[in-house]
Amino acid sequence: PWALEVMKRHPQISICDQWQYCKAQEVELYKDWWAGKNVHFKGAPADALGQFLGKHVEKVMNVSLDGKKE
Repeated sequence: PWALEVMKRHPQISICDQWQYCKAQEVELYKDWWAGKNVHFKGAPADALGQFLGKHVEKVMNVSLDGKKE
């Protein structure tokens, strides 16, 4: 509830829902992670989440991954 209050006052804050990204792929890419007790990703799951986050940052910053303004 506190975060929601801040978000309402600052609509320029961007949300990157990484949890939902992982939840949506829980029976595929993150199957082993959901079954375990480790909170850290390794290998392909970590790479995929990094790509997801990178694309979000790219969109928010309005630049391509090569650093050029779009």
